[in-house]
Amino acid sequence: MNPAMADAELIADLLRHDQNGPAIRAVVDRMRARERDRHITVLGKALLAFADAAEDVIDSDSRARWETLRRMASVVRVAAIVSPDY
Repeated sequence: MNPAMADAELIADLLRHDQNGPAIRAVVDRMRARERDRHITVLGKALLAFADAAEDVIDSDSRARWETLRRMASVVRVAAIVSPDY
């Protein structure tokens, strides 16, 4: 699988897990491993930065924060579709 497709798969995993904090952390850990191995695209790096910034949202019970996280992840997923990495 090429790096852009692998990053897109991770994005889909993030969206699929919705409010499951431990599952989201597992996806972020997979992304960090890809980054260490230098198998991550610019899009993946952007998503990883987003996930790091959203760490407090993962621990939050606030529905509004989760909706914001989901909307931002959707924007990243759209960016994946138009990414030059594809």
